[in-house]
Order: sequence, then structure tokens, then C-alpha cells
Amino acid sequence: MADLVRRPGGTAQATSTSGLGVTVGGVPEAAAGRKFRPDIEGLRAVAVLLVVLYHAGVPGLTGGFVGVDVFFVISGFLITTHLVSELERTGRLSLAAFYGRRVRRLLPLSLLVLLVTVVVSWLLLPPVETRATFADARWTALFAMNVRLALQGVDYQANAEPSVLQHYWSLGVEEQFYALWPVVLLLVWWLGARVTRSVARGTARPRLVAAVATGVLSLLSFLCSAWLLDVAQPYAYFLLPARAWELGAGAVVAFAGPALVRRVRAVRDLPVVGLVLSGAAAVGLACVVASAVLYDDGTRFPGPTALLPVLGTALVILAGSPGATPVERHLLGRPAAQRIGRVSYGWYLWHWPALLLVPAVLDLEPSLVVGLVVAAATLALAQATLVLVEDPSRRSPRLRGRVRPLAAAAVASVLLLAVTGLASATSTTTRGDGPAAAAPVLAGDGSVATLNAGLVARAVPANLAPGLDGASEDKPSASPVDGVSCHVGFEETAPRPTPGAACAFGDVTASRTLVLVGDSHAYQWLPALDEVGRSQGYRVLSFTKSGCPVYDLDVVQSSLGRDYHECYAWRDAVVAEVGVLRPDLVVTSGIVSSDATGDEDAAVAAWDRGVRSTVEDLRSSGSAVLVLGDTPYPGDDVPRCVARHLDDASACAVEEARALNHPRRREAVERAAADLGAAYADSTSWLCSEGSCPVVLGDTLVYRDHSHLSATAARRLADAFVPYLPRT
Repeated sequence: MADLVRRPGGTAQATSTSGLGVTVGGVPEAAAGRKFRPDIEGLRAVAVLLVVLYHAGVPGLTGGFVGVDVFFVISGFLITTHLVSELERTGRLSLAAFYGRRVRRLLPLSLLVLLVTVVVSWLLLPPVETRATFADARWTALFAMNVRLALQGVDYQANAEPSVLQHYWSLGVEEQFYALWPVVLLLVWWLGARVTRSVARGTARPRLVAAVATGVLSLLSFLCSAWLLDVAQPYAYFLLPARAWELGAGAVVAFAGPALVRRVRAVRDLPVVGLVLSGAAAVGLACVVASAVLYDDGTRFPGPTALLPVLGTALVILAGSPGATPVERHLLGRPAAQRIGRVSYGWYLWHWPALLLVPAVLDLEPSLVVGLVVAAATLALAQATLVLVEDPSRRSPRLRGRVRPLAAAAVASVLLLAVTGLASATSTTTRGDGPAAAAPVLAGDGSVATLNAGLVARAVPANLAPGLDGASEDKPSASPVDGVSCHVGFEETAPRPTPGAACAFGDVTASRTLVLVGDSHAYQWLPALDEVGRSQGYRVLSFTKSGCPVYDLDVVQSSLGRDYHECYAWRDAVVAEVGVLRPDLVVTSGIVSSDATGDEDAAVAAWDRGVRSTVEDLRSSGSAVLVLGDTPYPGDDVPRCVARHLDDASACAVEEARALNHPRRREAVERAAADLGAAYADSTSWLCSEGSCPVVLGDTLVYRDHSHLSATAARRLADAFVPYLPRT
């Protein structure tokens, strides 16, 4: 992912050391370091292998995502070395020439992969899937996919399915760094020259000032990363301010390398020097591999945990500055590693969309075998595009000069935006061609027959509600007051989204009150309770918050990547407000989620204690309490599955044993509610039958995503709540 140019004959040469006759403290730079670094090419191979094999599902590489961090360090090293070389040679930087080289190196292949991905998705996948791809493509064309993913990552309601363009986030980080770093370095260099008035030392002091400034900026970025990890982990993972320190680590090595070379030359006859450098390279590579093996998706990352792969990579690069180490000669410099390193950029770009599109198009279950076959195929594709696209674009005389590459990049981006806009505008509606179906009976005597019919349903009805294209937006309505959603976000701690706002539904003039409290798996029931309130004479008040069950549990919020302290404050405020309101009935539910420890016995005990504590608090106000058992958890995006199986909706039905995640925790919720005299409703009996949970019932799509009921389905379950209303 970092910059390379090719010597005639195909040998790779880092542009960062292409200058000859440049002096660093009186030592020719060509002598101070090596022009071509096989160890860096080999590090690229290690990085891309970690990422690709991790995505393919190879066992043991649970932390293969650290390959991206290796790429970042390499990029920071090469780009900074190149820029410093030009500054020392000419005393200035040609920003247009620099950006032009970036364009020739990175954009032709990245735009080609982007275009191919969009076209293949457009032609072969249902519109319900491609609309998100078109939106992602527009962000990617603007070099901001990392920003989009950061914003989506802190949106609990965002679609959980990965984007086929998700891997472009790292290119977004690098491209944003490339846009800013030359300007920052030029300013720092100018400041160093101004501070140092001595002509004799003028070539050395700007480098020293720039090195110190780079270290300080990298430290600030690292602190930002650590802080964001405790505030909003997606921001720490995807945004440049929290990732710049990794590229900065490579930049620091670029400044330190020549000094190390000079000192090694002075003691070159001492055997211990070679041993130290060899050991440093081995330790550095071991750090990278160890992080790939020891880390997993539950690791708090980046922040301090990213130090292991980042410093390991920096150590390998620094140790190899004076000359080849045994790690280079026996591992990184081997022909196979060099060949993979040469195609690493293309392989990185091609592998991810192929891993998602091939199983979707061929209707295959993702597996290790499928992943490895796709990985091998995209490696061959990367080799082909190296020869046909990457090398020609770097050598093309039409892309030479300062203006042409930038103009070509602008035109290509505009054309891509036009293509995605056209594709989005001309996408057809995804709908079934089965006969129109009647609204299902989901409560009372006819419910079992409806469920059983759903298990054998075939063609998706033409009048499916909600429609597949808009299913993800079939959420509970916003509050009628000020149009504000009554479901509060992650950072809010007040019960209401707006002070004084009455999140009132049902019969808002009724004297009887029903209160709904909990997380999004409680909020999904608001349409049903709204109907109950209208028909049975209840004012319905909604107090719900993303990812925050009202049960007295410790919560580590996966979207934020930290302890969810806002949940605890909100929970206390809601329980206090319920005590003041003294409603006739409190309805609560919560997603039965995983925990970080993996100790199921401890988790079950915690759920038992938490539910008991909360139910006691809610009942202390004199209110009746209805605890809703959590709904089935399909796990896969239901509208996408149905869109792929329009001729057989039953193919998307979920086995009840799999849908009822964490059954012991569910049993603990029911047991605690019963022991404390609260009513308990098993929502599974409303949605599953014969050991299976259908996703299409009559004309109704049951789920709007991977776990939440559609508002339409919830509304049609309103009658199921009537037996649990207090008797007057």
C-alpha cells in the first residue's frame, strides 16, 4: 500500500531513496542507506497475507487485521524518506509533483476495483443490497470511506452487514495523510531552517527539528487514539487523527535510519553490532506475528494494543537500514515473499469484495474452503492487474507532469460518482412475484396456524410489508412532539431525548398509563403498544436507549468499545422517573447479549441478579410489571436473505435453537420475573413454531435487519399484549 516504482526489468525500488548525491550531515545518502529494501517488500507480503487469510477465516489468525497497521508504518517510512530527500536536495517540495505521483501509484487500480465492484453488484445482486454499495462507492470516490464507517460504527441502528467496499477505509486514512503530511513537513522544515541560522549546519538542523516535531505529533495522535478508545472505539479505529501515529512511527524511523547507518559504519567491525541488528529484526517480526495470533475481534484496538505490531514493524525497518539481516535473507527477502509483496496493493484491493460477492452471487455458504479459493483467485487477479494496470499507469507519459495526474483523478472521481448515481437511480424495486397475501393473525387462536403456514411459504408475496427495499427503515415512529425520536442515543443520559418532551403514544388523553423501558429490543415493541393504548385506553410513554437494557447489568458497549457508563446514569434516571409517574403497567425487555468474559455461569448469575434488582425497583412504585422475553435473533440480515430467495421465503427461516441465543440467560430472566411476581411473556411463542422461526408471515416481513422486528410486524402483534394488561 505504500509507494513503489519499478526499475527496468521489474525490480522494485522505493522512491523514498531514489535520490543520488544528497548529503546528510556530510555523508552521501546513497551510501547512508540502501536504495532498494527487500525487507520492506517482504513486510508487505506479511501484511497482506495476514489481512487476506484473516478475512478468509484461516484458524489461528484471529488478529490478522494488524496487517493494515504494518502497511501504515511502511507508508509513513517511505513517504517521509522521499519527502525529506527532496527537501534536502532542493530546499523545497513540489506538492503538485508529489500528489501526481500518488495519483499514478494509487488511483488507477483503486478506481478500477471500485468500478468493477459497483458494476458486478449492480448486475448480479438485488437492489436491496446494492443501494448501500452505491452510497459506499460515493464516499470511497471522495476518499472518505473511513469517515462513513466511523459514523456508522457509532450508530446502533446501522445495518450490521459488512460493506463490499469496507476495506477502502485504510486507503482513506492513507490518502488523507498524504494530503496533509507534505504540507506539515514543509512548514516544520521551514521552521527548522529559520531557527538554525548557521549555513554550515543548515542541512542537518531542519531534519532534527522535523524529527522532533514528527515525534511530538505522533505522540499526540497516540494519546488521541487512546482517548477515543474510551469514548467511541469506531472513531479510534477509522479516523486519521487516531491512526496518524502509526504512519508517524514510520516517519520517525525515516529520520532515525541515516543516523543509525552512520553509527553502525563507525563500529562495523564489532560482531555484536550485527547480532543486535539481527536480533532486533527478529524481535520486530515476532511482535507482528504474535499480535496477529494473540489478538482477536474482541481486542480493544487500536490504542496501546497497536503498539505491538507498529513498533515491531518499525524495528524491522530500522534494523534493516544498514544492510540485510538474517530475517531478510532467510524470510522477507525470499523470492516468494518478494513476489507477494509486489502485488500486495492489488491483492488487498481485490480480495475483500470477492470474498463477499462470490458466495452471494453463487449462493454459497461462506467457509474456509471458499475463502481460500477466492483468496488464491484474487492473488492471480492482482498479478494480472499489476502488469496491465499498475505498471502502465506509473509509466504512462500521458500521466506525467504536475497537472495531468490531478486532472485525471478529478475526472475519474466525477465519472465514478456519475456511474453510481445512475446505477442508484435506475435500480428496480425488489419485490416478490407471489400472490398477494392477507395480513397474518399473530395472536389468539389462529396464531399457530399462521406460524406453521409461514414455515412452508414459498414465493414472496407481491404485497410484502414492509417492502424489502425500505425494510431497514421500518422502525418505530418518531415522537409526535417536535418530530424527535423517543429512542435516545449512546451519549445521552436523560430519560427523554429533549427536556420536557412528552414521548406519549396510544391514547394520550387516557387516565391510565403504560410505560415502556429498555433498549432497542424494547423499543421495537412501541408500535404494538401504541395500538394497545389506542384500543384499550392507555397513554403509552416510551423510555428507551440504544444498547442499554434497563436490567441492573454491567454493560460493555461493543459499538463504543468500552464500559457503557452513560447507560448506568440513564437507567437510574428512568427508574426514578417511573417511581414518580407510578404507571399502571411497566413493560420492559432487553437483548440477551454476549459478554466479554465468556464465563457463562457468571453471566447467568449476573442476569438473574440484574433482572431481580430492576423488577424490585419498578414494582416498588406500585406498578404492575410485564417482562418480555427477548425476541429470536436471526443473526443474518433478513431483508437481504429474502431478496436472494424470492422464490422460497422458507429458506430464510431460522432454527429456533440457533435463534434463541444464550438460552440459560433467557431462562434466568423468566425465573427472576416469576419469583418476584411480575408477569412474563415469551415472545418466542408468538414468532416460532415447530422448532423454527419464519421470517415472512402472510403479507408481513417479520424482521427489518439481523435482530429487530419490523414496525409492521410489531404492530400486528398488538393483541398479544391485551391479556397482560391490569384488570380494572
